[in-house]
Amino acid sequence: MENPPQQTFFIAGVPRSGTTLLQLILDHHSEIAVCPETNIFNIIDRVLADKEIKKDWQYEQLMAVLHQRLKDFDDPAFDVMNAFQVAHASYSGSTAKLLSTLSENYLSAKGKKIFGEKTPENIYFLSTIHRVCPQAKVILIVRHPLDVISSLLKNFQKTRAYQGYSAARLLQKAAIFVKRGLFAIRQLEVHFHNNAHVIYYEQLVNNPQKELKQLCQFLQVNYEPGMLDFYNRDLIHKNKPILENIHKQLSYPISSSRTQKYLTELRPFERQWVKTFLRKSISTTPYKLPSETAKWPIRYHIQLMLAHLNFSLKTYYWREALKKGGNYLRLKANR
Repeated sequence: MENPPQQTFFIAGVPRSGTTLLQLILDHHSEIAVCPETNIFNIIDRVLADKEIKKDWQYEQLMAVLHQRLKDFDDPAFDVMNAFQVAHASYSGSTAKLLSTLSENYLSAKGKKIFGEKTPENIYFLSTIHRVCPQAKVILIVRHPLDVISSLLKNFQKTRAYQGYSAARLLQKAAIFVKRGLFAIRQLEVHFHNNAHVIYYEQLVNNPQKELKQLCQFLQVNYEPGMLDFYNRDLIHKNKPILENIHKQLSYPISSSRTQKYLTELRPFERQWVKTFLRKSISTTPYKLPSETAKWPIRYHIQLMLAHLNFSLKTYYWREALKKGGNYLRLKANR
């Protein structure tokens, strides 16, 4: 089989947009199995393996990422990946065929028919997904940009890598995440045309049955009311308190309580700063940003200029570009 089966889909969205909520709901369908986030398309892009795996180091890096990303989840995905690696110390050939085999093994382990995978950052690799799995479907979940930024800021504050960052710098980082995601939405029509479905977080939590019926129609399965009972099971191993803290809201029934949190969690000048930075990007969405005026500390004016510069120069790609460049030279040298 050269490509993963047509009944394959990938969930994407800016981090903190509700991708995990959507994963759990769909995985609770009797015919759908949704693998936890693998970040696989990021690494496929990085090791230049969107068509085929030619070298052992490409395969080893792919499997290492899968191992690292799946080991914390109480899900058969880790065992499926580990069993395949034990049986195949090396692999060369079609990347699509490798993913197809892993997805089929995963479906077999869960006794289901339709394979899905959820990684928020899939939104930044839509072109890679299309090259590897041209027949796949994409489900994009979109949430109010200010609520996403508010949630990202709280998550950054718990992350060791961002300790020592100023509040202004964290706001810039969160806003660029969102702007990249809004920019990537345009790629859906280019790459996936009729194989893409956009769902808005607020509509999902306010009218879940209506939104899920439309989503099930897109996936060509019957809607099952039991999908909304997703919260009756554990998502993360009990010995992973950090991950439990991030996803603690998913232990309760679906609710609109997490909407418009930005009104109390972001200061007026922060909301105004985001509105200024995202003004053009958000115009293509149904969301409206509050109209308010507030004076900003001077450091936020500096961060706004830096944010525009960083986004224009795509500085967030530089590290990946260097890694891809190194891997390209590595492939050339070992032909």
